[in-house]
Amino acid sequence: MFDFKKAALLLGLLSSSAVTASLAHAAETAPGINNFKKPFNEYTWVTAHNGYQDDKRTQLDRGVRGFMLDLHPGNLGSKDVYLCHTTEKGTCDVRRDKNFTDSLSKVFLPFLRGNPNAVVTLTLENYVDRATLQKALERVPGLEDWVFDPAPYAGTSSWPTLEQMIRSGRRLVILTDRHEGSYRIRGKTIKLLKDSLWEKQNHWELGTSIFKHDWSCPSRWRTYSSSVGAGGFERWPRLFIMNQFHAWGSTAAHAADVDNNLTWLERRVDRYCAAAQGRRTAPNFLAIDFNQTGDAFAYAAALTQGGFYFHEKNRADPTGDTTCVIPAGQHHNLRLPGRGCENDEARSLKLRGIVKGTRISVYDSPAASKQDDYAVIDIKRDIGLNESVVVDTFEKSYESADLKVVYVRNNGLDGKVSRVITGTTPTNFSDASVVLYEGNSARQNVVCTVSLAGSLRFNFGGSCDNDEARSAKILKAKAGTRFWVYGNKDQKENQGWARIEVLTDITQPVVVGSFERSHNAGAWRIIRGGAKNQLDGKVSSMKIERP
Repeated sequence: MFDFKKAALLLGLLSSSAVTASLAHAAETAPGINNFKKPFNEYTWVTAHNGYQDDKRTQLDRGVRGFMLDLHPGNLGSKDVYLCHTTEKGTCDVRRDKNFTDSLSKVFLPFLRGNPNAVVTLTLENYVDRATLQKALERVPGLEDWVFDPAPYAGTSSWPTLEQMIRSGRRLVILTDRHEGSYRIRGKTIKLLKDSLWEKQNHWELGTSIFKHDWSCPSRWRTYSSSVGAGGFERWPRLFIMNQFHAWGSTAAHAADVDNNLTWLERRVDRYCAAAQGRRTAPNFLAIDFNQTGDAFAYAAALTQGGFYFHEKNRADPTGDTTCVIPAGQHHNLRLPGRGCENDEARSLKLRGIVKGTRISVYDSPAASKQDDYAVIDIKRDIGLNESVVVDTFEKSYESADLKVVYVRNNGLDGKVSRVITGTTPTNFSDASVVLYEGNSARQNVVCTVSLAGSLRFNFGGSCDNDEARSAKILKAKAGTRFWVYGNKDQKENQGWARIEVLTDITQPVVVGSFERSHNAGAWRIIRGGAKNQLDGKVSSMKIERP
């Protein structure tokens, strides 16, 4: 059910900083997308339905890379082309509505000149005659050098890569429903591509009003064709425009809660449009209203180059919400709430398009303190964009062919994630560590986590509570590492001590159940020495020696 109160709250929280977070950096082509080597049909772009209704430059700066534009004649006897929404034979108001030529020459081309990695697509719903459109295009200085022409790539098996399109300089793709074909401008030819030959779309509305939701995904043109219908390009995959908006009554608050919400975007792609097309197909264009709100930018980046999808239910249960997605391909250090991720919500994780050697760590502590629950997930193989590998819970350590999960328990982590850090799995022992626990056999609460990556001496107190530790869990350690725990401060031996020696490399967690007795476990051994008084629960200092 549409929750107006929640949606209004979400809209109220949308600040300038939240919008700024969607801006593309110089090394990106759109927010979160920094891989330029894939064919154009393997990218997803946030697309503005009725893109002329808001300031186009603001939308471009936000990261919008597709615009749906309705072209109509102007009123008051004008012979020019304007942008507005009206009946098929209606006219735009020349005193209020934007001029198409001005939009090209003063907005789109200046943006492309100032953003050399950007590619922009215009999808035209055209109600002007060919001659009028020709004159409008002729008045755009330099347009002939910017419009994408597929001709140089005819006969190939796929679209050019984004990198090739960028190098060519032809970074404005124009699709149209009428008057497609060649236009001769200043001695050069530009191509407007027929939409029904080059792309596929679902029907354009989710419902006649925001009180009706038709999530099915029927084709706008009766059937979904997989290949381009233009001669010489039959081996190219069609571009897929997924329309995700209501015909009437939508607001920014509604879009934040429903149409542009990650849960509903993902369900539409994974369930409804997949059923309609016979397989899951990532949209190339997410066509939405009110693109200043919702999750479309993060989702577009994740569809393009992978993402970490957090779920509110265990096992990434699709009946619950997808709380957020963090795009792959960059390192992140997020204190929640942030980047669309709510605090204390996530209970499981779904991975798509994640490369081998990636590490993601989730923490109960907003400061990423290791005195509370945390889990470290290392990816062991390349996970494809169309795969779905699920971490059912953050509260279990295990290893599979896909990944390795190490969970450090304090009092529970599922539903309490407050910090997320993504990066790279170390290939050495720089992340070697041991966790000390209040109870024997690594039970009860965490006292602290101590690095075993280098030599160290310290007294307990502060991050490691004094007179608490009774056992340890070695998460990772290099053979030859040794550490001591002492009953007295300053590593004095008069109140007893225990030395733990790592005999072979430890890469899976092992438990030192007590400091009170000597024991050889094969991969490690413990030697108890000094005074016979109790050491468990009385540890006051520690020494570490790294080989």
